[in-house]
Amino acid sequence: TSEEIRERQAGSVPEALQEMPGVYVQQTNRGAGAPIVRGLIGPQNLILVDGVRFNTGTFRTGPNQYLATIDPFALERIEVVRGPAAVLYGSGAMGGVFHLVTEQPDIKGGHGASAKLSGWLRSADASPGGTLSLAAKADDLTLSGGGTMARFGELRAGGGDVQPLSAYTAGSWRAKATQRLGKSMTLTGAYFGTTLDDAGRTDRLGRGDVRLYDNDDHLAYAALTYESKGPVRRVRVLGSYHRMDETGDRFSCDEDEAGAVADLPACISFKGSAVEEKRRYRDVVDTAGAEIDVALSLLGNRLELVGGFEVYHDWVGSSRQDALRDDGFAWRAAPRGNFSDGSTYRTLGVFLHADLMAWDVGPNIGQVHLTGGGRFSDFAAHAPDVPSIGDVSYSDSGFAGAASLQLLRPDLYNFYASFNQGFRAPSLQETTAVGDTGSKFEIPNGELAPERIDTVEVGAKLFWGPLSFHGAWFYSFLRGAIDEESAVWQGRADVGGAPVVRRINAEGGDGTGVEGGARLSLWKLTFGAGATWTEAELKNGGETHPARRIPPVFGKASLRYDHGDDGLWLEAFSLWSGRQDALHPIDKEDLRICETRDFTGLLKDDCDGTDPWVTFNLRGGVRFLKRFRADVGLYNLTDANYRLHGSGFDMPGFDARAMLTYEM
Repeated sequence: TSEEIRERQAGSVPEALQEMPGVYVQQTNRGAGAPIVRGLIGPQNLILVDGVRFNTGTFRTGPNQYLATIDPFALERIEVVRGPAAVLYGSGAMGGVFHLVTEQPDIKGGHGASAKLSGWLRSADASPGGTLSLAAKADDLTLSGGGTMARFGELRAGGGDVQPLSAYTAGSWRAKATQRLGKSMTLTGAYFGTTLDDAGRTDRLGRGDVRLYDNDDHLAYAALTYESKGPVRRVRVLGSYHRMDETGDRFSCDEDEAGAVADLPACISFKGSAVEEKRRYRDVVDTAGAEIDVALSLLGNRLELVGGFEVYHDWVGSSRQDALRDDGFAWRAAPRGNFSDGSTYRTLGVFLHADLMAWDVGPNIGQVHLTGGGRFSDFAAHAPDVPSIGDVSYSDSGFAGAASLQLLRPDLYNFYASFNQGFRAPSLQETTAVGDTGSKFEIPNGELAPERIDTVEVGAKLFWGPLSFHGAWFYSFLRGAIDEESAVWQGRADVGGAPVVRRINAEGGDGTGVEGGARLSLWKLTFGAGATWTEAELKNGGETHPARRIPPVFGKASLRYDHGDDGLWLEAFSLWSGRQDALHPIDKEDLRICETRDFTGLLKDDCDGTDPWVTFNLRGGVRFLKRFRADVGLYNLTDANYRLHGSGFDMPGFDARAMLTYEM
């Protein structure tokens, strides 16, 4: 909820998710963050903003920064679906779905206005920031808007080490208007803009490779919604426009005979004497989308149907410029950027989902529900003049289904067994990328097919007086999982120290895991604990190996005190993670996981993965003078030095945070 985001003083949406059960957040660089759900990451998880599809056909496979381009203070809540959900949400909903619901002001009466202003400061990166929200209502028209600005300084990790090039700037702005058209119709228009500047990436600094990213994101939509208490409960017609504009500057510094950076300080400062080559990439993706959703309630409210149609179309502009030291760093246009300029990517889906209350056993036992549905999906992509291949065009269509059985007694328990399918069409990066994309040198494969997942899940949610519990076991079977294999490019197995790889559809794979947590409320105290364990393997060419970036077992334990009407609260909590030594062969060549020590550029001979860690933290808040609220936190009290598995920098050391909010 927005209140929890404020209490955690989260600087980004990925940071806000770090304490959520079943969600592990990987960060290659600051200003980024990719959640891992049930072992799946990046475009294998779907992001929605007010129901609008945020993923595009150019989302980088694996870790990416796109979730960080959404302002956490613009949100009313974040909904997370763990597990495949292709029937309701379409391509990409394999590991899970992140639905970001933006703030809708609640102003009582026919007229009124409200304002909220917050400012904060964090010590680990000396980051000041502030956010403003405004709203006004006149009869049936509600207007709201605001903005957020923050300057994140260089990050001090545990033990005192400063993470180089970890400073960046973030800003966002937003506007929303809602007009009621009679008793049943509502017209909503919204716009959200974000900019991230100078987000550095240094996980390959030891090999003389440094990057800076600038991201500008613009999302706008208009929705006409009809709601009633009759059989047709809801109809929504929506149109959207989304522009993602990313510029990446990449600097290649001189290397010594061992392949390591020759002058580390000069490379970090981008001094011309150390920099051998500069490259500037720019990718602009314009997406137009349209959706129609209908919800029906039939058979005396025993049967609920949800169905609809959606289509999204991406137009990709991509370019690259190169500059060499020997040429005085004069910029020259390169033949190709990250993608082929003029590429297109289209997704289309039609779905129907039903929830039938099949048997009312009685008030003491509950109701038996049968749910299920299906989605037909179609996608098509085109990329002109891909190196070594030529024009690449591919398309596919298919069906995904879901079914579940529930014994449900509202506010007391929910026992369920389910079967859910998910799928993901291959992205333009996976099929057409050529060049160094981070820890590897990728070459294209225009023959990739969609990857699919079938998941069986058994779980329970219990609410008994002061005690609540949730737990789930799942088993997933992956079909055609998009994996990587070593390859050769122009007679070489590595380029610039990065291994050459090609995306392939693996023969198969499977994964299993357990998620669980419990809360106990006694008096004004609440005890909470939860943990998540996942493992997954891929099979290809007669060999079996762990899947990439599978998180270790991780969890949270907390004790919270809530005083009452004055809003006073205090919480002590611990976050922890076990060791992860189940590594994909490519993980063992990833400097983010297996570098001997920071910025050497050398890999361990026998990499043992990521070390376990634990942090201890305190935070609290209070409301005073009616309109003011103060929230403070002391994070990583022991100043532990640790890194999230697969991330490209060490996490904050001791961090004191303070936020002051004024509401009127």
